[in-house]
Amino acid sequence: SGSRSLLLDSNLLLLWITAQYDLRLLATFKRVQMFTQDDAILLAWIIDQFHSVVTTTHVVTEASNLGNSLSSYSRIGWFTALSEFSTTTLEETHPLNAMATREEFIRFGVTDCALSNLSSKYQVLTTDHRLSNYARELGMPVLNFNDLRQMI
Repeated sequence: SGSRSLLLDSNLLLLWITAQYDLRLLATFKRVQMFTQDDAILLAWIIDQFHSVVTTTHVVTEASNLGNSLSSYSRIGWFTALSEFSTTTLEETHPLNAMATREEFIRFGVTDCALSNLSSKYQVLTTDHRLSNYARELGMPVLNFNDLRQMI
């Protein structure tokens, strides 16, 4: 999928930004403690396979809210990395009133509804098995990062 763009879920964007800023935070930042340095390396490799990374306002907002729990020393550097990502990425946003009529909105919430909406246009990468299984049942090629971790 060389020219396709990759859309990360909030957890993976959080991992990506944290790894860009300081890999040592994986040990202390509780929001990413389920990930290892190997996971960060795998994610970087996956991202390299794509033409670009795209995002939605919802994904960045969720990652930003989680980033706010960092200590003030780490927060400035972390948000600088998020800011750099946000100035260079393509943002895709659906109007809330259009998404609210979809089944995924009620089943998974706003952010995952946005991911599901965009899964026909971009390669979605998530850690959420409920979402990836649902999408696959509908024939959408959503990748689950946890499956990829287990393959390696």
